[in-house]
Amino acid sequence: PVAQQATPPEVAPSSAAPTGSTPLAAQAAAAAPPRHEGRILASPLARKMVQDAGLSLSAITGTGPGGRIVAADVAAFMK
Repeated sequence: PVAQQATPPEVAPSSAAPTGSTPLAAQAAAAAPPRHEGRILASPLARKMVQDAGLSLSAITGTGPGGRIVAADVAAFMK
């Protein structure tokens, strides 16, 4: 009986934890562009678009894998 009572409370917090931590992760990602060895993660096309427009990658929030800045992010930023 003790094991049965302990199991449901353990399941509920673990299923609630990812939902609660997701907004915090999104806020942290939005605060600063992701960096890899000192470089901002961005696709080659996004880098070219930013360079051609005279913008800075650090001003754009990436929505690609791992927070990578993709062409759609640059296009949305320029609108």
